[in-house]
Amino acid sequence: MSLIVANCREYGPMLHVRDILNNFKKFILRGNVLDLAVGVMMGSAFTAVVNALVKDLMTPIVGAIVKTPNLSELTLTIRGSTIMYGDFVSALVSFLIIAASIYFFVIIPMNMFVERIRGPQEPNPTTKKCPECKSEIPIDATRCAHCAIQLP
Repeated sequence: MSLIVANCREYGPMLHVRDILNNFKKFILRGNVLDLAVGVMMGSAFTAVVNALVKDLMTPIVGAIVKTPNLSELTLTIRGSTIMYGDFVSALVSFLIIAASIYFFVIIPMNMFVERIRGPQEPNPTTKKCPECKSEIPIDATRCAHCAIQLP
């Protein structure tokens, strides 16, 4: 079967399977689709590392501080209702570790890289020279303080 019947105004009444596959190949081979796929895979691998870090290192440290070996066991009972806040504390620690990791291992190096590429930038000037007496005056001045000339 080499033809697919379609009632789509864009593609006309009939499409070839070969055309559909070629368009799909063009879509898949775009850089942004591949970048997204790599990002998702790296994110899932990074999540596993962070979860292990939180579960095996940070949770025992925080548990030793609050004298509870497993944070999910932390509860608060108010008038017979039990509030289990230990899982929340564990998730919060995980979030903070992920945020710190992204900041220190992605944001800071990327900012340094961009600064290195752009090179040193000159600060915006705050003063200018008076065209008449050549003295330094504020950039937004309308009259020179030294010679009283009206500035353009």
